[in-house]
Amino acid sequence: MPTHAVTRLCGLCSVINVSSRYLESSEEAVLNKGLNFATTTKRILYLDIIAPIEEITVNIPKAQGDELRWKVRQVLGKVKFPKPNITNEEKFAIKRLQIDNSIIILPAGKGNTTVVMNKSDYFEKLATFLSETNIINKYFNKRDTVLTHIRFVGQLYYNSTFKQNIQIIH
Repeated sequence: MPTHAVTRLCGLCSVINVSSRYLESSEEAVLNKGLNFATTTKRILYLDIIAPIEEITVNIPKAQGDELRWKVRQVLGKVKFPKPNITNEEKFAIKRLQIDNSIIILPAGKGNTTVVMNKSDYFEKLATFLSETNIINKYFNKRDTVLTHIRFVGQLYYNSTFKQNIQIIH
């Protein structure tokens, strides 16, 4: 694990970088917005709106179908796009973070703290977590269903690149 850890506070949000990757200021700014931050749309996927409308119009009388099409076309013609809520530099920062396969970005506990870790370190910690019997028993108690066990293990296996035998202790 690297020796440096950068913490930037922004109101209730913060970014903790424990990876070996240096985060540029634009990347930190994007991460400080929180993992639930959504950018504004810059285009409408008209086909995703029109196709279901066409499916509906087949099952209703022609006059009502034509009226529905006309109203949808009228609404789509009046759409005004909101101003972008991030800069171009921040857009490129998001793309750089998405492309970088050496890091993983996670929420840390409660609040809006975001942690940036090396993927290899994350998978080591995950393997250690899974190998500790007490922790597994804590998460798989008698109240849980078999389906919950399967989803949990499947999600861990799907999200990880390491292949290990995972044993569930009853």
